[in-house]
Amino acid sequence: MTSEKTWIRQRREHEYGLAAAVFCEQDQLIQAETIVGADCFQDRFLAAIYRIGCRLSVAGELTLPKLRAHLRADGWLAIATEAEAFIKLKNSLSSQVLWHANELRRLDTLERMRAVLEAAHQEVQSLVCNPNDLQEGVLAKLKGLQVDQADLYEHTLEVGRRVHKRHRKHFDSGSQESIGIGTGIPKLDKATGGYFPQQLWQIAARSFYGKTTFALNLVSHLAGKGQVPVYFASYEMSAEELQERLFAEALAIELGKFTRGELEERELDEIFNKMTIFEKMPLFIDEKPPPTVEGLAAKVNLAKRKDGIQVLVVDHIQIMPKRRGVERHEHLAQLARDFKNLAKEQELVVIILNQLNAQAQEDGEPTNLHFAAGKAVIESLDVSLLLHRQDESSEYMEVIISKNKKGALERIPMRFDGAYQRVEEWIGVRPTDEPMDKPMEEPTRSRKKKAHA
Repeated sequence: MTSEKTWIRQRREHEYGLAAAVFCEQDQLIQAETIVGADCFQDRFLAAIYRIGCRLSVAGELTLPKLRAHLRADGWLAIATEAEAFIKLKNSLSSQVLWHANELRRLDTLERMRAVLEAAHQEVQSLVCNPNDLQEGVLAKLKGLQVDQADLYEHTLEVGRRVHKRHRKHFDSGSQESIGIGTGIPKLDKATGGYFPQQLWQIAARSFYGKTTFALNLVSHLAGKGQVPVYFASYEMSAEELQERLFAEALAIELGKFTRGELEERELDEIFNKMTIFEKMPLFIDEKPPPTVEGLAAKVNLAKRKDGIQVLVVDHIQIMPKRRGVERHEHLAQLARDFKNLAKEQELVVIILNQLNAQAQEDGEPTNLHFAAGKAVIESLDVSLLLHRQDESSEYMEVIISKNKKGALERIPMRFDGAYQRVEEWIGVRPTDEPMDKPMEEPTRSRKKKAHA
């Protein structure tokens, strides 16, 4: 267990680092204050320097003489020891300001949690409390600790500076790629701008129509070429099944050979020799994810701290268990809302896989009405991709963008190769007479009625 002395020492280190930032890291000071406020400090002198420094920085008036004047006016430089501490801070060099801010906030939250749990322990010891009431009370208090005044709002000037900085960096790089994280499909990037933190994407298709294969191709590009850390939560397949699909796609080995146990020696040697490809990929597979979004969020948060996770893929939401007494439509709608909240809270890209109903095939092509709780789910999404093939054997796949907050609704022709688990942009003439640029249409009243039947 961490001793009280260690706790105090770590707190002091981060408080000192933030106070020192007033003198040498003023450009990050405003951002640090949005993470942790002076009220989290235990050392009142360091808190005063941080609070006054942040206030002057926001006003654009932070200078050493003004800081000294304010501290003196508030009585903080009245005695020699505090004056000496001020000089020591002024001459120190702070680094990793935002790290200090995040760590101090974390320690402060843990301390508050400890107080809540200690109070609950005392109630348990009394033997007179109601277990259900105690549990609900503790959970409410712990959840309340996650909401901080610093999280409630942000000045538009800071948001504007951040947006300008991101676009300026993209412009100066001379890159012709999307400003977001690339999907690996140029036409999809052009339509959506790529992935952006806090977005919720959906990939939906009929059973056996390629949604997991399509998702794994996106993941291979992200973690491979893009070197973007990805957490793949699989509620359907085992980690080994997913890895076999990754091998098939990356090494051009027929997936059926893995299924039947017919790999040849040269193929086994190739898998062994190319293992370094996967060693360098920041891809993490969870074949036994928690049954709830809350549980999954906790695991992903740990993985984010340890491995820098930026993208979460969930395969697929209709398999996630629902609570007893909750209707299926309501369950799926709540899952979509919860995953959107997870994306925003942890600043991740979340990609959920969903299953279309049989009516999608009978109606000719899928729409947003062809999955359970379609209207409620679509409200939470930033981008929705519906995968359409004429049948299970068809190699022609159409990616229908049925929702796109950042752009138009489009159709992207793709080639699906189930044998080798590859999905790539279609080149050449489309194998049907329908025009490639057929616009997205809203379902007619009769189709709506039929889809809900």
